[in-house]
Amino acid sequence: MSISRQFTTYLAVGLLTNLTGYIAYLLITYWGVRPEMAVTLIYAVCATAAFIGNRKFTFQHGGKLTRAGCRYALAQLAGYLLNLALIEIFSNRLGFAHQLVQAGSIPVIAVFLFLVSKFYVFNETTG
Repeated sequence: MSISRQFTTYLAVGLLTNLTGYIAYLLITYWGVRPEMAVTLIYAVCATAAFIGNRKFTFQHGGKLTRAGCRYALAQLAGYLLNLALIEIFSNRLGFAHQLVQAGSIPVIAVFLFLVSKFYVFNETTG
């Protein structure tokens, strides 16, 4: 599958998981949960759904599930830490609304995770 087709499929899987996650984020923060805790609650659920969808549809990965799962967990940890850093910098320190910061963080983290997924997580040639 070409990289442009993979990216298009990745965007479709990501749109579904991230839109669902963002709506949940807005609801949870509306109910008074701090943005950092809301991200923490949602991240694992959305990451698991994205792993299943991207492994099957985007990268059509037939390699070792355990290896890909461990690599994916590391990639998601990096994405999670990047997400928290963006909230800390742009919302907590610079004063931007956390809703806008989270919305802007999604595409940045999505591109980062696509590249890591393609060239590391679901790439069986990397040892």
